[in-house]
Amino acid sequence: MATKAKPSPVLSFTVKKQEYTLPLIWVPYECLELWTKNPRYGEAVAEFPDLTPADMLEMLADEAKTRDLRKSIEENGGLAEPIIVYKKDDKTYEVREGNRRTAAWQKLYEGGKHLGRSNPWAQMPCYLLATEQEKAFMSWLAIVHIQGKHPWNSYAKALYAQDMLSKGVDEDVVALDCGLTKPEMNRQKTTVELLKKYKDQTGDDNSQSKFWHCYELAKIGDVKDNPTRLPAIFDAIKEGKFSGSRKIRALKDIVGDEAAFQRFITSKPTDKHALEEAVEIAHDADAEKTKAFKAILKATTEISGDMGGVVKHIQRPDGSKLFFRLLDKMVEAAKLAGLKDRLATSLNTDQVLRNGRPIVEATVSKE
Repeated sequence: MATKAKPSPVLSFTVKKQEYTLPLIWVPYECLELWTKNPRYGEAVAEFPDLTPADMLEMLADEAKTRDLRKSIEENGGLAEPIIVYKKDDKTYEVREGNRRTAAWQKLYEGGKHLGRSNPWAQMPCYLLATEQEKAFMSWLAIVHIQGKHPWNSYAKALYAQDMLSKGVDEDVVALDCGLTKPEMNRQKTTVELLKKYKDQTGDDNSQSKFWHCYELAKIGDVKDNPTRLPAIFDAIKEGKFSGSRKIRALKDIVGDEAAFQRFITSKPTDKHALEEAVEIAHDADAEKTKAFKAILKATTEISGDMGGVVKHIQRPDGSKLFFRLLDKMVEAAKLAGLKDRLATSLNTDQVLRNGRPIVEATVSKE
């Protein structure tokens, strides 16, 4: 073995102009336990949610990067950059930074076991993280990996954001750590939540590969918050009905139209035109709704003589009652005869104006 590497006796890092120091200690290798919540390994955890520290150690030990690192550690006589650990209990130190280095050290430790107390790999150099330093350390860790040699991918950032927000860390701080705007950070947090729902429902063993599908879902409020639509959408994602994650965006056009939604959801994965046809159905229905609304508004205006007053009344909490009272008057006056029966069972008048143009949340059958 080469001359033993000599790490620094302390590790110092700064977060928000405050300096923190971690002392160097030597920990028996058998007392080390990998941290399965490390954001960098979020893909593995998503694929195997019951992954144990021992499972992760075995998984990392077999990778080519780990073998190369093991060779480097042996040639250098140890680590110049020790791992960072947190004392979990009297016998266990959790590896908060350095899972791969710990996995690389394993074979060296096992190879020297026959030497007993003379095993040069029996202990591993570690910087000890105190409980009160955890939040600051996680912020520093995020900055290191987002800007450093081994940047976290979007999924790792999302996992980090979700974890830190759940611990009560300020949104501005987490967003700054991740290099994201607050809206984007919250969208990625929602993405992780949707991905978990997807995994729970579908049992997809490759759920992490659907990260970008769920990311697109997180952008569409009418979808991500719709418990009656999500199960069918998750099944469609698993079945491969979306040719790419960006195709998810079309859901905002069809999710509110039952006929359009069913056209797509009940299609076969081989039906490559189902989504486009569903969008066309929804657009045709929107045209009908707008036409019907304009006709109703025109007729009620003729009766009331005050368009602004009609809209104001419809927008009131009891607007639907007033609206259908006006419809009764229209029918009596032979205005739009037959339209009431087509609309009365499905018309939602809670919102008649959106972005300055009339919208009716209704399904109007065609003539």
